[in-house]
Amino acid sequence: MSKNITVTYSMSDFRVDMQGYALDVEVTAATEVTDKIFVFQTAPEGLAEGKDVFQCVASPVQLEELPADDPDLDNDMPYYRKEKVTLHFSHPDILVMYKNLISNDIKQLMDSLEAMASFTTQETTTY
Repeated sequence: MSKNITVTYSMSDFRVDMQGYALDVEVTAATEVTDKIFVFQTAPEGLAEGKDVFQCVASPVQLEELPADDPDLDNDMPYYRKEKVTLHFSHPDILVMYKNLISNDIKQLMDSLEAMASFTTQETTTY
C-alpha cells in the first residue's frame, strides 16, 4: 500500500468579524504517513502568547524531527506539527493563491516520501 493523504480545503465567504476570508486546510485521512504535516512556531513569551504561527508544510526531515501537537519547550524546540491550519486573507484572490501554494507543497512532500521509500541503499554492478 502506498503513502497517501486526503486534504480538505474549506474557504469562507467574507467575514465581518475577521475583516477577511478564512482558509482551513485539514488532513482528514492518512495512510502510512502522519496526518500532522503543518509546522507551527510558538509565539515568544509576552508577544501574542497563544497565537502560534503557521510556518510551512513539513519536509520529510521535519516529519521525523519535530514533535506532533505541542512544542517541546523543555528542549528549546518552539516548532511542532499539527493536522490543521487556518489562515486569514484580505482578498479572495490571495486566498486562492495560498491554497494553491499549500497544495503544491503537500504534493511535493508526498512525492519526496515516495521517492525515499523506493530509494535503494545498495547497488551491485558487474562490468
